[in-house]
Amino acid sequence: KNMTDPNNSSDPQHLAYKSVFDGDPFPAPMAQTGVPGIFDLFMGTSKVITLNLLAMHFNQTEGTFVDVANLVGGNVQQGNTITTFNAGYTISILKQVVGEFAGTPLETMAINALNAQANFLVNNLINSEGRFFNQYEIGVGADNSPTLVENQSAAIRGLLAAYQITNDANYLNAAQSGYDYLISHFYVPSAHSFRTEDGNNIATYTPLNFAVISGALREANLVIGVSDAPAIYTRFFKKVANVMQLSEDIATGESGSDSDGDGVPYIPEQPNNLPPVFATEATLDLTITSVEDEIVQVTDYKLEQNYPNPFNPSTIISFDVPNDTYVKLSVYNIIGQEIAQLVSENKKAGHYQVNWNGSDNLGNKVSSGVYLYTLKASDRSFTKKMILTK
Repeated sequence: KNMTDPNNSSDPQHLAYKSVFDGDPFPAPMAQTGVPGIFDLFMGTSKVITLNLLAMHFNQTEGTFVDVANLVGGNVQQGNTITTFNAGYTISILKQVVGEFAGTPLETMAINALNAQANFLVNNLINSEGRFFNQYEIGVGADNSPTLVENQSAAIRGLLAAYQITNDANYLNAAQSGYDYLISHFYVPSAHSFRTEDGNNIATYTPLNFAVISGALREANLVIGVSDAPAIYTRFFKKVANVMQLSEDIATGESGSDSDGDGVPYIPEQPNNLPPVFATEATLDLTITSVEDEIVQVTDYKLEQNYPNPFNPSTIISFDVPNDTYVKLSVYNIIGQEIAQLVSENKKAGHYQVNWNGSDNLGNKVSSGVYLYTLKASDRSFTKKMILTK
């Protein structure tokens, strides 16, 4: 539904989808034209898929969704396995259903199923330490093998989604406990990276588990207010995601050839504004401390590309100053008006990180779109572009 918002004001965050559907703007909804448009087709499809999910995969007796279900002779035949990853992300999906179908019978159905799945997670798939099990087998119980990071992270994200819909403190407490376990048992600060299996210092990253870890960090910051989550994400992104990118462009800080010297080629124009391509798999020995952890002397002025970008609702801007000087860091809209002043003071030589939460100087949230941020120090000035999406 949101990907086909007919409103042209959403252009910046929907550029890729607009190019796919070749609409400017997308066709108006059926309520205006009498003819189903892309918007209506996506809404209808979402409804059918949700009803199918509830009818095929939800085990009423156990109060949980199962991974696999089939039709045999016209009757639903469900499997007995529930992976924690699927349980967590099913809750996240149902949260979206509740919002998109508010005021319809589907909203109530989604809330009931969401509550049941969240209760199942809390009652059957987490231990007293905050560790989530990988899966549950009906009639057998939870699998006690070493937890995979994608299961731990998905459970956190799902329970935070459940809390946002229900305000049930049990879900919030379980998510907080799970996040604490994620950081204490999976995150290795000296390596700026996460274990992908509990207790295993050889990490194997895929686009999937990288994205799921990032999602857990993001939701922990937004819902729980974990202040160090953005910094952990930034370090993790630089250490792992930058290496896994098979092609880069301006959004990653490249300016041509292999300007950042990481061995990943520069592609000046990526079609349809799609992000850089990730490697299928990468491994990292977390027992080896990188030279990145050593203190590096700042020798020149530098303004880095913000992370993440695009972002919602906050992003981190990093910059270097090689000597003590007055520094001003400001955010401008696309027509050059200053909307937020992030730094305006004397700074000692060093590396700095500043968080921008998408608010102007008066504390009002700004709209989606393209913004510029400029660093001025001594007689030097640097400007980069960032995109806020909502």
